[in-house]
Amino acid sequence: MLRSRVEAAALTFIRASNPQDEVFVLNFADKVRIDVPMTSDNRVLEAGIGRVDAIGGTAMRDAVDVAEAYLRQHATRDRKVLLVITDGNDNASMVTLEQIHKQAERSETVVYGVGLFGDNASSKTKAGRHELDQLTER
Repeated sequence: MLRSRVEAAALTFIRASNPQDEVFVLNFADKVRIDVPMTSDNRVLEAGIGRVDAIGGTAMRDAVDVAEAYLRQHATRDRKVLLVITDGNDNASMVTLEQIHKQAERSETVVYGVGLFGDNASSKTKAGRHELDQLTER
């Protein structure tokens, strides 16, 4: 159920965007991979979002690091935005939050976050929310 809601939200975001916007889909669990290369084709994006899986750990900072590098190499627009959707506390990244902040400042990328943590008040959930807040505070 949660997965279908995430897919629906991502697709709504894409459909509401400017048709000339460039979008890519990056999937992260224990590893990070580009599922859909940069495109403005909503059909390609819809198909790619439908293939995303959510199995394994959470390497959110590594994903942001890879996404920033991908934007530098492939984006043709001046304004760059990352939308990070996560359901867990980062437990698999090699990159630190400080490295992410420095990289975002240099690239002037705006980072938005959506945390799917549920109502659970565990320490892991609180840590995940806190890190997502830190990632997006700038």
